[in-house]
Amino acid sequence: MKPTRLAWDHRWKLYMDGRLFDLKNDVLEKSPIADSDTRPETKSARTKLQPVLDQMVRVKPPKFNKYEPDGHPAY
Repeated sequence: MKPTRLAWDHRWKLYMDGRLFDLKNDVLEKSPIADSDTRPETKSARTKLQPVLDQMVRVKPPKFNKYEPDGHPAY
């Protein structure tokens, strides 16, 4: 499993790699909506969620310690 970043609201989910899903009609995320889709609602979803993803890129995740304070592995 590879970590990824994504942004979503009640209906739409946008992944960092550009995949957009309409969760109302595709709960299992089987069919991403094409970038070329020009329907107003999909354009609006991308316009709304993309700035959230752009902001995430600037935030670096914390470095996790490999060991607990007692010396045992953390994972």
